[in-house]
Amino acid sequence: LGTAVSQSSGVFTFPQTGIWKADCQWTWTENGVLSYGISELRATVDNGSNWNASAKAYTDITNAGVQQYTTGSFSTLLDVTNTTNVKVKMTLYASHACEYVGNTDNDVTCIIFTRLGDT
Repeated sequence: LGTAVSQSSGVFTFPQTGIWKADCQWTWTENGVLSYGISELRATVDNGSNWNASAKAYTDITNAGVQQYTTGSFSTLLDVTNTTNVKVKMTLYASHACEYVGNTDNDVTCIIFTRLGDT
C-alpha cells in the first residue's frame, strides 16, 4: 500500500519516514569449492557518505565437488527519520567465486520492505 521504496544502482530510498522492516533473502551457487557467503544490509544516515552494517547473516556450502545452492535470510528494523539522508543497500560477499541467483519473476534474491508505523 502507498508509494513503494525506490531503487537506483542498488541503493534503496524510502518514500516516507517511519519504522520500516526489511526482510532480506539471497540465494547463491558454487561448484566444487567449500565456500561461505556473507550478506549485509548497509545503511547510511548522511546520504551515502558513510555506510554501516545494519544487519548481517552468513551461509555456507560444505560439499566440495558438487554444485550446490544455498539461501540465507534475515530481517531488521530501520528507523527512517529523513527520506533524503537515510538509505540502504544489500551487499553480498563470498570466500570464492560464486554466482548469486536472481530472477525478476520471483523472490530468489530480494529485499521486501514493510512500513510498520511512525518514527
